[in-house]
Amino acid sequence: LSTVPAERARGRRAALSFATIAVVLGLPLWWKTTETYRAALPYADIDGLAQQPVQLVVPMAVVFGPGSVPGDLPRPLPFRDVQEMEISVNLRTSVMSRYEMRYRSTTGQEEAALAAATAREADAALHPLQDTTLGSLTMYVVPETSSLLPQVGSSTLWCQPLCASPLGGGTCHRWLLLFGLSREEVPTEFLLEGPGNEGLADWELDHLLWAHTVENIATVSTTLTSLAQLLDKIGNIVIKDDVASEVYRAVASVQSAVTKLSLGHLHAAFQASKEAVTSSERAFFDPSLLHLLYFPDDQKFAIYIPLFLPMAVPILLSLAKIVRETRLRKKEPTKMD
Repeated sequence: LSTVPAERARGRRAALSFATIAVVLGLPLWWKTTETYRAALPYADIDGLAQQPVQLVVPMAVVFGPGSVPGDLPRPLPFRDVQEMEISVNLRTSVMSRYEMRYRSTTGQEEAALAAATAREADAALHPLQDTTLGSLTMYVVPETSSLLPQVGSSTLWCQPLCASPLGGGTCHRWLLLFGLSREEVPTEFLLEGPGNEGLADWELDHLLWAHTVENIATVSTTLTSLAQLLDKIGNIVIKDDVASEVYRAVASVQSAVTKLSLGHLHAAFQASKEAVTSSERAFFDPSLLHLLYFPDDQKFAIYIPLFLPMAVPILLSLAKIVRETRLRKKEPTKMD
């Protein structure tokens, strides 16, 4: 008879030991091994991309030659005028264009260049004297009596060609459209020089760099925002370290592109925006982020419950029996000698 209480005590200790091991070691180990690894992402920086101001700085100079200074200028030369214009790219991104206009008179070297016999000679002599910053534009104003203007009557402005093609103007126009440039209609009071072989003008190349850089920034902002929303919606998608690295690289490249764009460094801004697009696309289309690879948490528990239930039922029944016996012992009257 004395062996019965001893066996019950051993049974209680065994049940308590199994329950303790299952709770203290089993559950944390199972939770850790089935946990979804998610590398940290710069969600705050991604949200800030849409609100980050994109600024284009366009330095422009209007240089008046001798005898061409109009009498209705607002201030004596030289002076500076700044104009800002906000351009909406999409619902989340807008560009603030800042035009810095400088009005001044010609220098001695520029006057000598404007005294050339032909416009092409004058342009070749003036080019080294101009601001070589990408995106900058310098316009020279000469009097109507200048030998640089064709003698075909009164003309308020004379311009060099925007594009030249040996195949004809229609082919040139189609090439401009392929590059994302459109031919503007010239006002009747403007006189346009006949086409040569220059191809794309510098300002057209600057326009392409501006347009594609801003487009890349908007694309990266949209891509990273969509990726962040996807990862927030599906919480069990694995975010690997290489995916997180691409996201961080894309955010840093966009911020660098915006900074360089505001400083007028068009080539550097365009290269940074291209790197941002590449990194964001790599992160967004990474095979590990495929939705079909993952399933909801309720399906995960539906898989593991049949495995844990046969082990958990005996332990729970033993614990219930121990609790019941403990209560019965407390209710039994204490034997007094």
